[in-house]
Amino acid sequence: MEYGLVLGGGGTMGSYEIGVWKALKELGINITAVSGTSIGAINGAIIAQNDLEWAIDFWTNVKIEDVFSIDKESLEKYNSEWVRLDFRTLLSTFRTLLSDGGLDIGPLKENMNKYICEDRIRKSPIKLGLVTISLTDLKPIELMIDQIPQGKLNDYLLASAALPAFKKHEIDGTVFLDGGFYDNLPVKLLTSCGYENLITVSLMGFGIKTKTKIKDLNIINIDPSDQLGGVLDFTPNLMRRNIQLGYLDTLRKFGRLSGFCYYIDLEKEDSYYARFSEKLGNPLKGEVNKKLPLLLGVDSIESKFDLIPPILNLLNRTKYKNKSIPLSLLEITANQLNIERLKVYKPSELIREILIAVNNLIQDNIQLIRSTDNITSIFKTPSELSTIPLTNLTFMSYYMYFISLQTSSVNLMTKLVSLFSPETVLSIVTLLYLTDK
Repeated sequence: MEYGLVLGGGGTMGSYEIGVWKALKELGINITAVSGTSIGAINGAIIAQNDLEWAIDFWTNVKIEDVFSIDKESLEKYNSEWVRLDFRTLLSTFRTLLSDGGLDIGPLKENMNKYICEDRIRKSPIKLGLVTISLTDLKPIELMIDQIPQGKLNDYLLASAALPAFKKHEIDGTVFLDGGFYDNLPVKLLTSCGYENLITVSLMGFGIKTKTKIKDLNIINIDPSDQLGGVLDFTPNLMRRNIQLGYLDTLRKFGRLSGFCYYIDLEKEDSYYARFSEKLGNPLKGEVNKKLPLLLGVDSIESKFDLIPPILNLLNRTKYKNKSIPLSLLEITANQLNIERLKVYKPSELIREILIAVNNLIQDNIQLIRSTDNITSIFKTPSELSTIPLTNLTFMSYYMYFISLQTSSVNLMTKLVSLFSPETVLSIVTLLYLTDK
């Protein structure tokens, strides 16, 4: 099946789109056209040129000096203050602090002339399209590669990315504005060329998305599962993270990986995960089994028929509604323990990471976890539990305190459990089953 790829604008958040492309190539998805706006148009040109390794290298090493000609004072201002500002404030700040009509993107133009080959793109089997706005004529312009004058490709790519904070961008006397002010996700450009199977990548940037009225389109939307930073945030670690996020989100979208928050490889048999899934719901050994009803709010647990319904009820109160029960329990527990998210896990590997995290937390913080004052504070400020982010150390304090209580302390256990979020309860259930021998 042939697909058209639609790339949104969003400044340095565009690094995410390179990760998406990497995954699409790995999956063997046949992309025969790409349309983009602003950074999406520039990334689209790189994709049409088919140079993934260079794209990853460029995005992971790009610095603000590679894009803007900026003086030392303004650069220091950027590093200390501007990188944390939202887009609208950035525009206002740049207008105020920079003279001579805005930011000079000469370095970006030099890099594009050096690395983007118009001839290769025109001969590419992947057709390129872009969106910009003519300020001179006050009208949007949507162009496919064969409509762009010979020798002017890079000029039009920069026209698509001509933000108001930049110096005025002209082509043959016409002044251009960033295409995001007309259509930041140019689906319509490809549907007008007859494409019905589309993959869209919408960044969390500013801009208008023009709705298409064409029915019976097959559109696969790939949206970032986490924040991508600011529109002009050139932090190298952020760029690498965004590429990895785009890569993993895409593999999961196309079913290569499973999971909701994490990225789980279920393609091969996994005996540890099978054992956990099979055991889940069966009565546990000893006094711990007497605590499960209090934890889950049921009278007693004699079989899976007693345990699974309350677990499902709790899951339905989380973002994991209608997901696999065993996998969701592992993901929720991993999240409570702040386990690294942006990597591929086999279920047994995620189980191992959970057990390592628990063991390390206990060893490193045993005195703090056992502190009477720390535990007592749980009951002094119950209203805060719903507003203060739960740390992995606090979670372990809850867990250790819960399993240390005797079942004769029904009132105390009931009061403690009443303070837990559904995620905390489910994580404790998961740990009880993972550590049951």
